[in-house]
Amino acid sequence: MVRCFIIFNKYICLTNMINMKSLKIAVENKTLVDLVEEKLLNYFKEENMLPGDSIPTEFELTTALGVGRSVLREALSRFRMLGLIKSRTRRGMILSEPDLLGAIHKVIEPTLLSEKKIKEILGLRIALEIGNAYSIINKITEDDILELEEIVHNYQVSAYNKFTVDEDHAFHSKLHKIAGNETIIKYQEVFYKVFMYVDENFSKYFEAYNKNTSEEKLVSHKDLLQKLKERDLIGFQTMMQKHLALYIDFIDA
Repeated sequence: MVRCFIIFNKYICLTNMINMKSLKIAVENKTLVDLVEEKLLNYFKEENMLPGDSIPTEFELTTALGVGRSVLREALSRFRMLGLIKSRTRRGMILSEPDLLGAIHKVIEPTLLSEKKIKEILGLRIALEIGNAYSIINKITEDDILELEEIVHNYQVSAYNKFTVDEDHAFHSKLHKIAGNETIIKYQEVFYKVFMYVDENFSKYFEAYNKNTSEEKLVSHKDLLQKLKERDLIGFQTMMQKHLALYIDFIDA
């Protein structure tokens, strides 16, 4: 049955209204700023724009998008925070290569993260440490070996074979520098606060783990260094997994 009504002096049938509903774009979970952000990203992609290219002015963008300046500026502010755009004197706004972890570094606060999220970050660390082994073995030099020996020599082991976060950070950061992956190096710096937080808030767990683990099963940085000297990839990966076993146990706990 077709039911028709007169609305605002227009004769509209319900069947037509239902058909037209199917054409509605579902954006209930997106703000106008979100939509502008998506439109701009698509525009940059479709125009094959590269870092260093100038983008249209605010006036041109608001006119083309049909939005207010405040909405556009909010979207552009998000891009600036991500390092996706920069302002240059006499050139206006230009595209730039985004800093993948820069924005996270600015806002990350371990006390605001759930234990689940903390464990996920530690899991990412484990994956990177083991997965980066090939590049480390392939690129390590005798000078790198000497520097690692100095780092290991300067370590002061505390109770239950536990290193301080700074000492642990120094050794593993050097490994990633050897591999030469800038993103992984930045990851180490970004999540340094998380490692500190874990050490301060879960130290009793790690001390109990080390205390209840036989000494021959505990893998030190000195053990890892020996495998590096031998250029033993499989041995190094195996040792690294054992070295990080306390974190694996903590994640699964």
